[in-house]
Amino acid sequence: MSRRVGRPLGAIDRFHLRLHRETRAAGLGGASCVLVASLEGRVPRERLARRLREASAVRPELGWRLGWQPGRGSVWRPGRAPELGERSFTADLEPLVEERLAAPIDGARPLEVELWHGPTSDTLALRWFHPLTDALGAARLLLWLGEEAPSAGDRPSFAAPDERLPAGFRERLELARRYGQHALSLAQGGPILSPARWVKDAPPGRPRVHRIRFTEEETRRFDLARRRRAGLAEASIIVLAAARLCHRLLREGGGDAPAQHLAVMPVSLDPKGQRDRLFGNNITTLLLALPSASLDDEAAVLARLAAQRRAIVRDGLELGMVASLAAFRALPDGFVHWLAGSPFAGQRGSFIASSPGPLPLERLFGQRVVDAYTSVVPSPQPGLVIVTERQGGRLSLQLCHLDGQIPAASLAAQSGALRADLLGEMR
Repeated sequence: MSRRVGRPLGAIDRFHLRLHRETRAAGLGGASCVLVASLEGRVPRERLARRLREASAVRPELGWRLGWQPGRGSVWRPGRAPELGERSFTADLEPLVEERLAAPIDGARPLEVELWHGPTSDTLALRWFHPLTDALGAARLLLWLGEEAPSAGDRPSFAAPDERLPAGFRERLELARRYGQHALSLAQGGPILSPARWVKDAPPGRPRVHRIRFTEEETRRFDLARRRRAGLAEASIIVLAAARLCHRLLREGGGDAPAQHLAVMPVSLDPKGQRDRLFGNNITTLLLALPSASLDDEAAVLARLAAQRRAIVRDGLELGMVASLAAFRALPDGFVHWLAGSPFAGQRGSFIASSPGPLPLERLFGQRVVDAYTSVVPSPQPGLVIVTERQGGRLSLQLCHLDGQIPAASLAAQSGALRADLLGEMR
């Protein structure tokens, strides 16, 4: 990649860049994510710093910075390789994770690698500017950094969903049009109510992370219940539980329940088994509607979600959002955000349900990874991101929200009900 040419951002990368500007305008630090991996012991600082230098020589993408090129817009350009940072914590990781999510970030320094020192062991932390990559890419990047010796291999380190779109502009525009019609058809089910609208005109507040980590035994119970309730459709169980959580929070606050909840669900486009894509948000996004009146009828809701997903595949709409973003890439941020929210009175969804899948982090620098998870700064609209992951045979959920929209105490009070809901034990 030359300085003159640069690497163009993919459609989802550019959308995250738009969300970054929206987030900064709301007084937040920007669109960032944090992946932490806690080890069973210590990592020698010099060893990690040397590994980072060697890795940066093999993968110059580690030093990318965001630039601008006339006619192509935002592009990645060569920049300065990241340097190892260090921090300390005394008890739980979550306060330090929240602190890093609240800190300013931008495309000038899109990647941070840090070593966090705890009382008896160390944690590796990767913080990145969201347009740089998605959660799967970041996990693979951290895994690669934790290898004993860097090697270039044949890794195609960048991928974007645009590569899967039809070649012709008319075909892309037609796909975007059909996706718009799909969103409008979902809006016929009635209005939604996102966390951004729960507390009108309130500042978003600090990014917060409320974590629910299952034990190995609870994870086995979850899997048994999932197979009984929805076959292999783990994502549907998560989406239903998230919609019920939003419903309970609304009732707790004395608000009127909306006619339906709209789940925004990112889906990876990486081929199954791929391990070599490190950069770029290679995802698409699905919209799934859940009528409020039938949330207690689990079988009916799960069947409805399955039918919606089949219809999306049947109508070839998996890449609908990508086509829309690619078609309107040159339009101003405000118009794109308006277009995305126009079917639902300016709202882009009730919540985001992200399920990157199992984290491939078992050992780093020769040590066992005892825990790992990803957190994200939610954009003010919709204001709630639920990240579901697995590591070391245990299920983990991170409820990422903004304190001014959903008080941390409210989510903490609902965590028991959410856990029971996921296990199929709600009464």
